[in-house]
Amino acid sequence: KIMMPSSTESVNGNDTSKEREHLSVRANCAVQGIVAMLAFLLWQIFYTLPRLEPLILAPMRETGTTALQALFILGTITVSNFVHSLTFFVTLKYFPGGATSAGVLKGLQAVLVF
Repeated sequence: KIMMPSSTESVNGNDTSKEREHLSVRANCAVQGIVAMLAFLLWQIFYTLPRLEPLILAPMRETGTTALQALFILGTITVSNFVHSLTFFVTLKYFPGGATSAGVLKGLQAVLVF
């Protein structure tokens, strides 16, 4: 016996014959992070590395920046980006209103910065 959903079931989204598959929040974040990392890595390999001397090493020598100082700066930026992302997701999950609260806070940030 072949069962066909009625037209109202498919229009209303009540079709129980197949279950919708959803991507979890963690999987979504992981996929976006991996894609962004790969894009950045490809940029570094094909653009930055061939131009390493004029873009990075020469300006570092001119300003007297050591490799350790540059790594410290990059590490500090990495940690601050992590804290920023963490507070955003905590706001979405635990603040009343979730995304609305995050939007209001982002608007407040824009007003205070500019």
